[in-house]
Amino acid sequence: MHPRYWIELLVLSFRRPIVRLAVVFVGLVAATKLATTGSGSKYVASALLIWMLTQIFHEWLKCWSLFRYRIGRRFMRVMKALRPLREVPPDVPIIYGGLMMYSLGSLALVMLGRRSNFLSTPAEITTVATAAAFGACRHGYATFKTIARWWWSKALGKILYLSATAFCVWLGHADATRITRSLAHADAKYFPSFVGLLSSCCFCLRFMQCVAALVFLCALAQFSLNFPRLVLRNTGNSFSWWRAGGPGKLHRWWRRIRDGSNVVSNRNIIAGPRLRELSELFTPIALLIVSVTLVVAPQELMNGSVAHDSLMRILAAMEYTADGSCTDIPDDIPTVHVDEGYVSVVKQVNGEPRFTRQVCRPRVT
Repeated sequence: MHPRYWIELLVLSFRRPIVRLAVVFVGLVAATKLATTGSGSKYVASALLIWMLTQIFHEWLKCWSLFRYRIGRRFMRVMKALRPLREVPPDVPIIYGGLMMYSLGSLALVMLGRRSNFLSTPAEITTVATAAAFGACRHGYATFKTIARWWWSKALGKILYLSATAFCVWLGHADATRITRSLAHADAKYFPSFVGLLSSCCFCLRFMQCVAALVFLCALAQFSLNFPRLVLRNTGNSFSWWRAGGPGKLHRWWRRIRDGSNVVSNRNIIAGPRLRELSELFTPIALLIVSVTLVVAPQELMNGSVAHDSLMRILAAMEYTADGSCTDIPDDIPTVHVDEGYVSVVKQVNGEPRFTRQVCRPRVT
């Protein structure tokens, strides 16, 4: 007879209570005989552990199915909530499309010999860079505005704002103290008004650097996510195994989950693939360039000769006074009393203030 007949007969037999009781009795007798031997107790204990493991595994599979279902639903809700981030303001594709058409037209003229160089004049480079930066900032502002509507963003924004403010206040005061000591060659505690004014300016610059660093991290994450997808979108269709295989199906499934099933009907999402790719590529690149510029620019500004001369003049005008309290220093020379018996003196050398430290003999009145 067919083996399936004996399997069905065995299953039907186990459904009878008397058969199950007999099998359990025989199993107990066999387990008792094995337990009396030297290694039999190990086999009995191992069998009991395996049986407990199988029971727990069956219950775990049931819980895993429920857990996977809930994780899937939560994932779909999160992706649906993130779809507004794909919305692009209508002026952004206009700017990017115009820049790309202008660049392609200029490059074609260069190849035809109608132009000498590509983006040759400084005014042309400045215009293109400003337009790209404006489009990136406009797109980034719309994205952050969408994030600000979510309930958790307010608490996170307050935490980031307070943390960045406290850090920038401390760092701005440290910068002001260091700059004052390098200018006056004296302890900064003797110049409280100038230190307070310079701390406010340094705080603003440091806070701008913190915001730029946050934008840099967000733009880098966006570029890391968009660039591989753009490469696969433009090169994957050239391979048959990609279109018909699992990677192509996975890519199409992910695009539908991310963008929704009816992308064309949504007017806030760019329907054209070329403009969508330009927006996804130009925005993070332009934001990276802008954020790096904002991080580097304050330090270069503070190290410049114009800022150095301006700070020296402001320090001399705010803190130094010609009080004539020292006998060995002319009465018309502005001074600031620093350590005991010493003053900081400012003198004009070629129209620029110079600070020196001199001994002060008090005038007897």
